Amino acid sequence: MRSQTADSWVAAVLLASVVLAGCGESLPPETTADQAVQVLRSALDGWRQGGSPAEVTVPAIGPVQVLDRDWESGLRLEDYRLEGEAQPLGLGLQYAVRLVLRDPQGRPMEKTVTYVVQGAPSPVVARQDLDF
Repeated sequence: MRSQTADSWVAAVLLASVVLAGCGESLPPETTADQAVQVLRSALDGWRQGGSPAEVTVPAIGPVQVLDRDWESGLRLEDYRLEGEAQPLGLGLQYAVRLVLRDPQGRPMEKTVTYVVQGAPSPVVARQDLDF
């Protein structure tokens, strides 16, 4: 179950990315499914290969801002699987992803989470369940 705080936070991130794009007369283009999947897979592959969120870059797109508390806290990603179809959210798309994780003591865990992917003007991958 998603909290209103998490939904509000994700909406704020997406709104901020639009505002930071500048004061032009039009909004940035909607994120395409192909672009979103490429950005999301690049982020998750980087995690699975042992990289940090700050190191994620997509060729021809550029650096990706990644917000994931499990990754930042040191959990290892063993595997992942995108589940179902993307759902639109503002100018981005959201994806359910099944994660297979391992904690620092080596214990395995699995969970399904939701990522919101914004492709333009600068790519962002944010876990929707972040609550501060």
